[in-house]
Amino acid sequence: MSATMAYMKLLLCAAFLAPQDLINGLVIDIRDGKVEGLTSSTRAGTTFNSFLAMRYAEAPIGDLRFELPQKVKPWNGVYDATEEKHICYQVNMDSDNENEDCLFINVFTPQNLQGNITSDIPVLVFIHGGGFIGGTGYIVEGGVGPNFFMDSNIIFVAFNYRLGPFGFLSTGDEVIPGNLGLKDQETSSDIQISKGFFYAPVLEVEHESAFITERIYELFENGRFNKVPVIMGINAEESIGLLENGDVLSEIFNDYDNFPSIMTPFDLHLDNVTKDTVGHLIKDFYAGEENFKDNLALGIHFHSAHDFEKASIKQAQLQAPYVQVYFYEFTYSGLMGNNKDKLADTGNVTHGEELNYLFSKWYSPEIPDNTDLTYFPEDDRNVHYYLITLWTNFVKYLNPTPKENQMLQNVSWSAVQPNQFQFLNIGKDLVMTLDYPKRESYVFWQNIFDQYAVKPLDTF
Repeated sequence: MSATMAYMKLLLCAAFLAPQDLINGLVIDIRDGKVEGLTSSTRAGTTFNSFLAMRYAEAPIGDLRFELPQKVKPWNGVYDATEEKHICYQVNMDSDNENEDCLFINVFTPQNLQGNITSDIPVLVFIHGGGFIGGTGYIVEGGVGPNFFMDSNIIFVAFNYRLGPFGFLSTGDEVIPGNLGLKDQETSSDIQISKGFFYAPVLEVEHESAFITERIYELFENGRFNKVPVIMGINAEESIGLLENGDVLSEIFNDYDNFPSIMTPFDLHLDNVTKDTVGHLIKDFYAGEENFKDNLALGIHFHSAHDFEKASIKQAQLQAPYVQVYFYEFTYSGLMGNNKDKLADTGNVTHGEELNYLFSKWYSPEIPDNTDLTYFPEDDRNVHYYLITLWTNFVKYLNPTPKENQMLQNVSWSAVQPNQFQFLNIGKDLVMTLDYPKRESYVFWQNIFDQYAVKPLDTF
């Protein structure tokens, strides 16, 4: 167990320790010292405790830059966990709070730390996304608020990890072997460098602290992964957010029209001639007689499939023989999704939009608190209930629908079978579907990989 995970476990145990006398707030004892947190309530009336920006590893600066996360040293006095601190350096944005000293964790518990302490509350740990170059597990800058989970009697944890060059620079040897951001979080992740991310997980040389030394595709294909049940899925139009850069997008799509080979996935490992052949097949499938530049929806469909859909569906297929995989397609486009990017003839539900139905957060001056459900129409409130209930059921029971629930329309979410793909369509209603989501597109990509891919594969 790494220093990161060991200390995270220690922090979770803090929720089960009796507090000291309250001095300027809630103060508890953990192994390395005293910690002061906050006590507050949700709109629904649930009292919970917050311990913000706890240091889970020593600051990775100076001699510890590009080194493994190191165990926190005990401290004197009381650690102030009443406010969030630095975020890790972002590649794609600037913030006054960026700092290399950023390995902090937020812990929220509905446990009454002044009463009888129990240890049977399930824990949900959130690892933020951002393509390994951005993001944070904080409330203020990351929008990762705990209130809805507190109402469900779940301990909630979110944290920062090193990003960009500080987290993923690699020299290809034991000097800086790479994957420090993954070693901070100690959890698995995609090999997204093939998707165009410069800073991403890499295959490391064999050494004592190596995190990944084999191709991820092959590990999943051969059942060599942590075998636990999984919820995973896609949104109706993952890449609709590309519209935020409309002028650049038009130029890129013009290049697709003129040079189709650049649409060919790097993962296929093809020579230039075959890349061109496959590129024309891709253009014909997604654009037909039209041009991407003249019909942005066609290019958005291509990117949604290439960057998100096909890999997610394939991973579910690879894991299904070994574990229960509950797959979903989130298709509901509502006010609570907080997505301003819309385009005719697309699914209009962007990457990560479902998270807005799970986390408490600030939206705008008009909607300063999304936990006030009166801001949202009835369908939004229903979909919010669907997601919170399905996800918290999974945390508690490893099954999103352990029993019939009329508010969930009595749906039974069945896991993907090795010989039968099935998924839950989460829209205004909940509908189980015996097929692939985006079937035609996925079958197209499966045929491309079957006919042209040069193995071994890195990803799909």
